[in-house]
Amino acid sequence: MFWSTQLGQNRNVTNPGNWDLRVNNVIAYQTPKMGGFQSLAAYVTDLGGTDDNTAFSVNGFYNAGPLMLGAGYETHDLDGLPDQNSYRLVGTYKIGAAKLVGYYQDETNATQADATVFGVGAAYAMGAGTLKGQYYERDIDGTGSDPALVAIGYDHKLGSKTAVYAQYATVSEGAKLGGAGHGETIQSTNGGDADGISFGIRHKF
Repeated sequence: MFWSTQLGQNRNVTNPGNWDLRVNNVIAYQTPKMGGFQSLAAYVTDLGGTDDNTAFSVNGFYNAGPLMLGAGYETHDLDGLPDQNSYRLVGTYKIGAAKLVGYYQDETNATQADATVFGVGAAYAMGAGTLKGQYYERDIDGTGSDPALVAIGYDHKLGSKTAVYAQYATVSEGAKLGGAGHGETIQSTNGGDADGISFGIRHKF
């Protein structure tokens, strides 16, 4: 949850193909904020491909003071295949300059083995800099191969819109490094690891 589009992004463990999809043909409604709570529901009329596949997703978040709690559920109606479903629970809590993160996901898949994912992370702000790290593991049913991700990094703000960063990440058991928002990917082998180091600058226009 600390690197959404960078080297150590958790989606390479939480989403190896079936979830967190960026699709067209979406009808969505987001509720107004009610105190610290907000929810969103979406219906996907076509998941893509040649089959008649649809999806429905709903989530809700409570964000007040130092605490954020979130839950989401998604189901895919796949033509000629059993439905696949997933739910996700997330939470963050701020204690002074520190931020703690927890993550849990349970999947019933149609085209690959069912799986559960858990993750933990922490960040600590030090003036203009933030030190952060996270660990994610994917437990795949019926196999002894459980891909895992470890990532650590440091961000330093140069201004309100610009920051430099340094990151190190390692994955195991077939998981990837890089991906969305990162030009290259590295994939570990089953029983092996892949490691990467990334330095860069980010500017928000």
